[in-house]
Amino acid sequence: MITIYGVRRISLILLAIALEGIPFAWSQNDLQASSTKTLPINPPQYSSAFNGYQSYLEQKITPWNQANAVVENIGGWRAYARESTKLEAQEPIQNSSKSLERVK
Repeated sequence: MITIYGVRRISLILLAIALEGIPFAWSQNDLQASSTKTLPINPPQYSSAFNGYQSYLEQKITPWNQANAVVENIGGWRAYARESTKLEAQEPIQNSSKSLERVK
């Protein structure tokens, strides 16, 4: 025996099945309407990620005692520290987290 609640449940299920295709029909009409518009088509521009690639060049290996002598002649680690502070002073301030941290 089917009660009134059973009839309502069946009618809601049938209604849901009947309305299921309506959004797809609307979207297809929208696609057809938008396809009739002519828009200028620009072909995509291809840019390879390897355009500026420079292959690895093996560098001459310097003996460690000669490298230490060069560093000593230019002023040791302090010369490198001065060099890095000059570069930081010459850098333009950009809107980045590093530059904001430096300002604080």
